[in-house]
Amino acid sequence: MATSSIPHSIKYRSKESFIRIVSLSFFLLSFCFQSSSGQGSEHRSKHPNILICITDDQSWIHTSFAGEKAISTLAFDWVASEGLYFSNAFSASPSSSPSRGAMSTGQEMWRLGEAAQLFSAVPKELEALSFPLLLEKKGYFTGFTQKGWAPNNFHQYGWDHNPFGFIYNLQELQAPTHGIVSNNYARNFKLFLDLCSEDEPFLFWFGSSEPHRPFEVNSGASLGADIEQVVVPGFLPDVPEVRGDVADYLGEIKWVDQQLEKMIATLEEKELLDNTIIIVTSDNGMAFPSA
Repeated sequence: MATSSIPHSIKYRSKESFIRIVSLSFFLLSFCFQSSSGQGSEHRSKHPNILICITDDQSWIHTSFAGEKAISTLAFDWVASEGLYFSNAFSASPSSSPSRGAMSTGQEMWRLGEAAQLFSAVPKELEALSFPLLLEKKGYFTGFTQKGWAPNNFHQYGWDHNPFGFIYNLQELQAPTHGIVSNNYARNFKLFLDLCSEDEPFLFWFGSSEPHRPFEVNSGASLGADIEQVVVPGFLPDVPEVRGDVADYLGEIKWVDQQLEKMIATLEEKELLDNTIIIVTSDNGMAFPSA
């Protein structure tokens, strides 16, 4: 997406009007204190909204904010520059499912039981630890698109819906490559917001499937990656096949960033941006040998 597509107020907004990137545990603690102080539903809209963007298998170094030259990640760079950028953070697991489970509960992966496995169920005892459920009980409108908590069998233990909220996958698009899913992430986020009432704060989890393998071979250039600028990691051989593979991976990162850019624009249009916490992260690093 070209720079000109970013709303003017997003490009040039001063830091006095910034997106807050905060520790989720700190927010939950302070929110629970506020909620227990007797504030009624008329105050709900004053609680901050939360948009979480979590990519699938992306290493921290592959954003233009971190110095990547082969792609530009305009949305991520804006969030990082206007908010807080954590340069010393670690994934809870080198695998997607346990990492997401740990993030959503605040627990180490080995404390999640079945929920630390991809093809498994979410035990009911984790209900008291799942921050999306905690927020839902406090009046938040919750939902997600594509990848939420990876264990798909939540009915086994009596859940009436996914612990991440209700899923928004109805809107689809023509995927630009075979490696990208047809989910129209940005449109599904807009649908979610359209269904959220004005007096409800919201939590939306944008769990992209990209840049998870497989990639369409030689798709990077069509997605905006400059193969001449690709830096092949030192633990991989710098040969055309690997360079092309890295470019394809980077192209999918740019694709996700463009979807996030559209979501930010939607928040701007609906005048929700100033009261929305945006968190952008990944579940674990790039899916390459020795990464």
